[in-house]
Amino acid sequence: MRGNDMVLALDLSSKVGWAVGRMCEERPLNGVWVLPGPSDLGRTFASFENQLLDAFAVHQPAVLVLEAAIPGGGGGTTHTVAEQQIGLAAMARASCYRHDVKLVTKAASTMRKAVLGTGRLPTGEAKKTIMRWMTEHGFKVVDHNSADAAVAWLWAKKEWPRI
Repeated sequence: MRGNDMVLALDLSSKVGWAVGRMCEERPLNGVWVLPGPSDLGRTFASFENQLLDAFAVHQPAVLVLEAAIPGGGGGTTHTVAEQQIGLAAMARASCYRHDVKLVTKAASTMRKAVLGTGRLPTGEAKKTIMRWMTEHGFKVVDHNSADAAVAWLWAKKEWPRI
């Protein structure tokens, strides 16, 4: 699979935003996988794995791009939500290993700076700012989760083929 330029980017949460496309394309396909959530982590991880493996089979990406999974300080992140984020990232890493897909993780602020021009968005403003940027640039995204995944995909496009 490494010979191709297909990239899958994910925004990990209970609603996983995804964006996928070849690096020669202007815009990725995007959407959301709705997972059970942190109240049932076993089901959440199994559901995520099913969705991810289906995406691998359909799109055959060479690279999977994720935001770094370790939550930042504060922000009201509970232990269970942090466990969910780290677990989803670990499952993605294992799936990449098994299917020979290169995994690239990068801080959200780094990807936002490269794409939006700034990586420092005020607390509570990031989702609105990213959604506004997507609209202004002609992207049709499902919600803020798929918008975040599209930012990660666009970052990969800027970095291609160095990633």
